[in-house]
Amino acid sequence: MLLLLAWLPACQSAASVPPPRAEPPELGPDRGSVELTLGGAAAGPQSSRGQAVIDLGVGYHLTANDAVQVRHRTFYAEDDTARAVSLLDATYERSFGSAALRPFVGGSAGAAYGESINESPVLGARLGLRWFVQPQAALTMGGAYHHLITKTEDRTEIYRSDLFTWSIGVSLFF
Repeated sequence: MLLLLAWLPACQSAASVPPPRAEPPELGPDRGSVELTLGGAAAGPQSSRGQAVIDLGVGYHLTANDAVQVRHRTFYAEDDTARAVSLLDATYERSFGSAALRPFVGGSAGAAYGESINESPVLGARLGLRWFVQPQAALTMGGAYHHLITKTEDRTEIYRSDLFTWSIGVSLFF
């Protein structure tokens, strides 16, 4: 009987020990992951009465923090001349850290084209944040600067134009 009384407290203390916690899943992409980003954006300066921007990107992760992407943005501005301009560029991005909230920076090179612009080379810089809400899904918020070098309609005069864009979207990693 004494043995049973000595054994009972030992059983109760063993039962109160919590089980070991499982490791949380890794957040974000791995090397070789494919990224699909879909979002909306705004462009400045805000000289038009209304605008709509669609931002689509497909990328490949060289490492967990380095990615190359092809991005396409279409801007439609409703003003006196209702115009549409598209940007197609290749982007390199570097993200920092492994937490749920990760900053990133990048650079891009590509082309601008559309109804109201001659095909023009574009160079740009990009920065933003990714907030991983699931292991393979993130909300993406960012800003970009695009430098366009274009020619006039008769292609005799070159002028430079700058464009700032802001975007928010969803990134999925496969």
